[in-house]
Amino acid sequence: MYQPGSGLVRSSAWRRPFGALIARSPVLGVVTAVAVVVAGCGMFGSGSSHRAAARCRPWTLHVAAAPGIAAPAAAVAARYNAAGQRARRCVSVEVDQRDPAAVAGQLAGQGVVTGPVPVDAWIPDSTGWIDLARQTPAGAARVDPAAVSVAESPVVFAVAAAAAAGLRRARLVPSWRSLVPGASFVADNASAAAALPAPVQIKIPDAAADAAGLSALLAIRSVVGHGPTGLVKFVAAIHVAEFLRTPDTATAYAALARPARVPAVIVVAEQSVFQHDAADPAHPVVPVYPVGGSVVLDYPYAAATADPAHRAAVAAFGAALGAPAARALIQAAGLRAPGGAAGPALSPRLGFDPRPPAHIAMPGPTIVDEIEQMWRRALLGARMLILVDVSPSMGDPIPGTGHDRLAVTASIAAQGLTLLDDNDHLGMWVFDTGLNDPKDYEQLAPIRRMGAKLPGGLTQRQYLIGSVIRARPQVDTVTALYKTVLAAFRQMTRSYVPDRWNGIIVLTDGTDQDPRPHALTLPTLLQQLQAAYDPRRPVNVVTIGYGPDTDFAAMQKISAATGGESFQAAFPSQINQFFAKVIVQFLCSSNCPPT
Repeated sequence: MYQPGSGLVRSSAWRRPFGALIARSPVLGVVTAVAVVVAGCGMFGSGSSHRAAARCRPWTLHVAAAPGIAAPAAAVAARYNAAGQRARRCVSVEVDQRDPAAVAGQLAGQGVVTGPVPVDAWIPDSTGWIDLARQTPAGAARVDPAAVSVAESPVVFAVAAAAAAGLRRARLVPSWRSLVPGASFVADNASAAAALPAPVQIKIPDAAADAAGLSALLAIRSVVGHGPTGLVKFVAAIHVAEFLRTPDTATAYAALARPARVPAVIVVAEQSVFQHDAADPAHPVVPVYPVGGSVVLDYPYAAATADPAHRAAVAAFGAALGAPAARALIQAAGLRAPGGAAGPALSPRLGFDPRPPAHIAMPGPTIVDEIEQMWRRALLGARMLILVDVSPSMGDPIPGTGHDRLAVTASIAAQGLTLLDDNDHLGMWVFDTGLNDPKDYEQLAPIRRMGAKLPGGLTQRQYLIGSVIRARPQVDTVTALYKTVLAAFRQMTRSYVPDRWNGIIVLTDGTDQDPRPHALTLPTLLQQLQAAYDPRRPVNVVTIGYGPDTDFAAMQKISAATGGESFQAAFPSQINQFFAKVIVQFLCSSNCPPT
């Protein structure tokens, strides 16, 4: 899940003086409890004598804390150090605000060390970071899996106060289903939708840069349904979420503050709403709690050192973090205590619901990692070459439609192109014997980004849709399937782009019928594909066949030789469904998370 330098969780911090914490103002930024060098000895050394203290070498326990918990943890450390000074302990605690992604990479031995000091204990905002750091042998040796939650903050929808009043009047409540294509807000009366002046647009943080964004994807996964249908819905929701993503929380709050015809709703942690309102009371925002519950950020406290003495000190400070006085400081910062209990800061007068929210269970670390990888692939986009058969049989009419096979296939393929993202890179060939001799294929469009602007004002997407719709069947020729697939495979392999799904989609209604001497045979094609296929730089061939003349057995062998899939359409409308399955394949690679 971790990529060096990705910064998966960035702070939406509002910087204020440290003393403001006691006045229940959010304290964020780099907050450090000043180390107090005290007497004492042994692992934690309470009750040591002055003589033992003279022999003791003072040292500091370093705690890395996520932005939301850094200020209250530093306040707890300050009190803990003051008590330790009186008890003549030789250990002091220092809390540094650190980005969870950077710490995860450092502890796993994969990232660049961004902090000036080592990490003995860690408080990220989610247990998922613990699992991530432990995926490497180095991380597993350092990070204790037996982490204990010291705070909670549910992931909620944030709405400008004025827009929230409109939602309440309309009795509309957003749910995670609202982010699934075709769904909408939950309404408890039939005419509720008419009460809103315009649709509401939900924006989520980048799931590769914010724990709340990843939590939103996990919540969506819990409501899309099971099996292949649920997986296709989830992939569609990822594309919608990608389109609606906001670069950071500050940008999202700025959008809420601007008057807009379409009211915005953003996905954030509940504590983020508290912090925003304390920092910008002129533009109040209120939390809206999703129907069906929320993923809850659980702020686990874990040892991140293999040293036994340091681990004992980590445990001692952990006990201090769980004490009632520490809980009051944590709640005053807009967080909840473990179990969901809210403090006075989360007042109903300010729009907060102090009742513990329903929890959406977190899946295991493997599934979380697969979903995060799907998101990254969606951001990077796929790289595809589409091959369209224009042989004479594609001119055969389809009964009851008034159109030939190519026209219907092209129309449905054009619809499939609308499912792809602007970040996807696509090109298109048509193929048939004698077409653009001696190649037997013709390039309609080179591979370019779907959102790229072309001369004349069209985008690549628009140009591809127009090109496939204008394609016409050839006459007095036959299908040159094998030769075209091999040429496409070689080109895509030579121009392979890492970190993307590199694939070929073949649309055909027949089989290879090249009668010429030295024509490529199926065994020779398979042999050459298998010899050229590199699992470290995979190019997958996906074949979609339509019509009674399709040699589906040959298509299956071609796809299998390259790690791709084959689909056979009994009806033209199924082609669009297969495009959705292709998108699932390139987002999941070989690891689709179960739904």
